[in-house]
Amino acid sequence: MHHLFSHIMVGAEQDIPNWILDEFGRLTLKSARAFFFDPGVSCGWDKFIWSSYILPSKTLVLWKVFHGRLPTDQHIQNKGLHIYSMCTLCEKHEEFIQHLFFECSNALRIWSWVRNIFPTYHFSNKDDFLSFIKSDGSLLVKLIKLVVITFSIWMIWRMRNYARFQDKTEVSRAILVIKDLTCLVGNSYKASMKNDMFDFNVLKFFVINTHTGKVLRPLPVRWEFPSSSWVKINIDGAARGYPSLATCGGIFRGSMGEFIGAFSTFFEVQTTLVADFYRVIHAMEEAQKMGLTNVYLECDSALTCVAFTARTNVP
Repeated sequence: MHHLFSHIMVGAEQDIPNWILDEFGRLTLKSARAFFFDPGVSCGWDKFIWSSYILPSKTLVLWKVFHGRLPTDQHIQNKGLHIYSMCTLCEKHEEFIQHLFFECSNALRIWSWVRNIFPTYHFSNKDDFLSFIKSDGSLLVKLIKLVVITFSIWMIWRMRNYARFQDKTEVSRAILVIKDLTCLVGNSYKASMKNDMFDFNVLKFFVINTHTGKVLRPLPVRWEFPSSSWVKINIDGAARGYPSLATCGGIFRGSMGEFIGAFSTFFEVQTTLVADFYRVIHAMEEAQKMGLTNVYLECDSALTCVAFTARTNVP
């Protein structure tokens, strides 16, 4: 091994660390990988278009449409092959991705059917797809939106191939296939719907069994005045992560609800539980500074209450 290192020149300058550390100054496997591999620029949709409930072969067509990699006539021409280009679905225009999936009359019939289900959306380019898939809704309806877009794109490409190689074009049958496949995927997904008419109508259209969320018993919560000569302290806090920077604050009110005082403080990197303990301790210290002896302390952490009231545990 000596001959391998004999020609290495070591300078007198001090070494400079090149590792990319995380926000807490630690070297992790993730930061080491980021040093050797350039992650590149994320396209923003590369992860959420894939789902374990949709066959990868169907999602691959959508992925190729977004990347412009489907072997349309224009794509083949760009590779240097001189071929005659004609959309085999409408036979009125050259074939390229924008026309085939967004402008062709047969594709427009499918998007018109989709708009009957989701009337507030338009489908004229890739960005419309992304905004549609990312729009608000329950997890079940979001999956249905992704399924409808994925199977519609796949079915348009399938119609194109059937028209070119088997001389068949049946848009009405294609719509039935999209609806049946959406029904199959939706019934295999066990997430619950939102309790509103939009989710109900979408699930009813695709004949998907409804899974409503658990109906919770309402629990009234209100602030009550402390007893005479007593002071109530309400405290709360928040942390940016786990663990991360944390802060807390509190307010003091008398028996008539009058304002007596308040405080806020910033913590260094802490876990949520430790921050909960600190805010209680800090509130009691502030009460002692103000000369208060009869105090109520209210917070939203049941674990903190147990830790300070249990006789066997020391906070």
